[in-house]
Amino acid sequence: AGDNDSPNVVREGASAVIDGRYLPGVSQEEFLSQIQEALGEDFELEPFRGLPPVEFPDQSELLDTIESVVKGREGSAKMVRFLMQGFTDAAHYARADITTYGFAPVILKENEPFADLYHSPNERISVEGFGEGLSWLHDVVTNFCGSP
Repeated sequence: AGDNDSPNVVREGASAVIDGRYLPGVSQEEFLSQIQEALGEDFELEPFRGLPPVEFPDQSELLDTIESVVKGREGSAKMVRFLMQGFTDAAHYARADITTYGFAPVILKENEPFADLYHSPNERISVEGFGEGLSWLHDVVTNFCGSP
């Protein structure tokens, strides 16, 4: 019979978790159907969690405000809109009909190794960069909502 941890023991079954991200306009059913087709009939799919992809308008008063603040701070900066392929809380906000954009400014020093630190065991940013980013966010909020 052998040891259950041995690689040469024939198992009764196996399972795998697939972290699937699909595009706006594609339903979970369509996505699962495509995965099932790729796997074949010998495999059973069982979704255990999921939120639909979300998208927000690429033109809005909020985006205009963000762009105005960015231009005011860094005149040569260009706004780049992109599709976030990772998980964000935006899916939860969308269910409450709250438009959400991934604007999280952090001012990095010239040699700050942000890419090496992002989602690493030692993930961090500088206190100065964080503070400067908060200042930018403050300007966006006060400009968008109106100063008290």
